[in-house]
Amino acid sequence: MKKKFRKLLPLLTLILFIFITVNPTKAESVFLKCRSPLKYINYKTSGFVGSYATALSGSLNHWATIPQVSVGTKSSAANTLTASYYSDSWYGLNSMTCSGSQLKKSAIKINTRTIGKKTNNILEETTFARSTITHEIAHSFGLADNPTPNSPNKSIMNHSRNRLSVYNLTSYDKANIDKLY
Repeated sequence: MKKKFRKLLPLLTLILFIFITVNPTKAESVFLKCRSPLKYINYKTSGFVGSYATALSGSLNHWATIPQVSVGTKSSAANTLTASYYSDSWYGLNSMTCSGSQLKKSAIKINTRTIGKKTNNILEETTFARSTITHEIAHSFGLADNPTPNSPNKSIMNHSRNRLSVYNLTSYDKANIDKLY
């Protein structure tokens, strides 16, 4: 019996490894307690010029491809999305006002100082800013940061993602939006 088990052990280990690799995110979905009760959010924007205007446009165009939700701009919107020079060390910040589980107001700030210091040229700055904008908007739809070691690095919500290659929602993020909407 022990000999059979020893022979099967490598096969069982391989099957377990494949199962874990194929299903790595089942327990990793992390949602905020507060999210937009609607499937759309409009933002009043300010400070988006040059590469930041391009980044905003790219992010909004990407959000337009997500069938479950919609993001737009409107000068009278209560939600704000601002690109500016802040002395803080964060790249982006979404200050959300909630009533129970419902988002009432979202105030997103994009820090041009820290993004500019982290990038080498306009293309990198645009891509980095787009990743940050997309990430911050995703918070408004209920996606939480998932910086745990077991979370997928390809998630837009992962703090350690490569912001120059992960600047859109990934299949993992889309599946999480699907769960909420």
